[in-house]
Amino acid sequence: MPQVSISPEEPFKAIGDRTRLRIVRLLAMMDQRISVSKLQETLDEPLSKVSRHLKQLRSAGVVELVAVGRWRYYQVNKSSAHVNHLMSAVLAMPDENGVFADDLREAGFEHLAGSSAEVQD
Repeated sequence: MPQVSISPEEPFKAIGDRTRLRIVRLLAMMDQRISVSKLQETLDEPLSKVSRHLKQLRSAGVVELVAVGRWRYYQVNKSSAHVNHLMSAVLAMPDENGVFADDLREAGFEHLAGSSAEVQD
């Protein structure tokens, strides 16, 4: 499959939605791939909605799909300099209402939830 050129502003546009921002922040904090079903369970959103958001993030080059058998996993696209800079900004964002820390706890990454909350100051 040929590489599609993505403009530098596309990743920024893609995270302009609250749910997509939560997905990206979760993937960046966890620093590993996560299954679509785990994202759906963590976000407590319908699978169709999570899949649609993942498709938009993938189209913008923010995340990449890793297929393992029947399972579909997503991870941050670390091969893009634009995305790497964007992830630094996303991770530096304050978690004012604790939603990012809640997402980490729900995903079973309690040990990271404290580091998400610490960024609030």
